[in-house]
Amino acid sequence: MNHLFTALIMKTILIVAAVVLSFSALAAVPEKFEVTAPRFTEVVKCEAETGVNIRKAPSATAPRAVYNEAKIEDYDVPVQYYTYWSSGKTGGSIIADKFTGIAPLVSETKGWYEIYGRGPVMNDTFQNGWVSAQYCTKSEIRPITISVINENAQNLRSVGNDMVIYYVADMMNDEYSFYIGKLTEGQLVCPYLFSISGIEETSGETCFKANEYGVMLMYCNSSEKDFEEPVLEKLSDATIRQILNHAVKAPTSLTVFFDGSYLGTY
Repeated sequence: MNHLFTALIMKTILIVAAVVLSFSALAAVPEKFEVTAPRFTEVVKCEAETGVNIRKAPSATAPRAVYNEAKIEDYDVPVQYYTYWSSGKTGGSIIADKFTGIAPLVSETKGWYEIYGRGPVMNDTFQNGWVSAQYCTKSEIRPITISVINENAQNLRSVGNDMVIYYVADMMNDEYSFYIGKLTEGQLVCPYLFSISGIEETSGETCFKANEYGVMLMYCNSSEKDFEEPVLEKLSDATIRQILNHAVKAPTSLTVFFDGSYLGTY
């Protein structure tokens, strides 16, 4: 092998290595990063068992969020994507989209709460909606502390360098997401995300690989999962490092809050 050929091979190896390192640097969570301050300090909780109508304005006669069940093309897509404002009656395939659970409080007026992002889509963004205070309560967002993290170990884990992982699973659609962020003003702001689309069991060490279709899978050792789902508090330090190395900058940051009883996101 002549020196020129050897030099060309070495140059190629160095170029490939540089590309790989550059890609890894882009894909991994940096040791230090800044997060923006949370936008909300209060939340609204629906107290009605069957939910409450979401209105376009603070009035019982204002259009409400509805959807036409007959026009739903993909039931894997959240119903909210199919909603629209309507003053018409419900019935048949026309169904009211009800507010349940908790949502950040944007503003309030006499007898009404404006809640964040629970209305129909407009310009690729969910609009805010209004709900009656008669069926809802408001409360201050409580700070996420170490004790809150420990009490919610299935979904939260501190991983050092002020970083916290928030894990959420959609087992029906075989989607599992690891959000990585930092605590600020009592809320967890997550600008990084690593998602997988399936879990396989392995007798070896847990790892993440794309299958022949390019779908990212988690090959999880049985010691790090429970039934069909990984358990955040059981994941080894090596698995956590892999998650941090695979994570990418999310299109928009996810914020996790605590209302004193439950975790919520916006």
